[in-house]
Amino acid sequence: MSTLEPDGLSNLLEGLSIASTTLDSIDASGLANPLDICRASLADILSKIIDCDRDDAYKAVQWPNNIFNGDLSVTLPRLRPGCKPNELSSELVDKV
Repeated sequence: MSTLEPDGLSNLLEGLSIASTTLDSIDASGLANPLDICRASLADILSKIIDCDRDDAYKAVQWPNNIFNGDLSVTLPRLRPGCKPNELSSELVDKV
């Protein structure tokens, strides 16, 4: 089995229709932690849907407190500080 290098990971992600820029400019390491690829992809989607900063969206996507609730959770107030979570969740549901 060969070792995957960062360039190889980028090529693999592009082959899977996941932008290679997904891991760029944020504190994600797809080689060390494969779920960071999912976090970064979800952050990209969220930042486009509600027009927020991609880094803020990445920080909002976190590990859940209870692993039985899923692999990742999104802390809504971090997406748009000062916004009420109910308003933001309604906006997300409407746009999705």
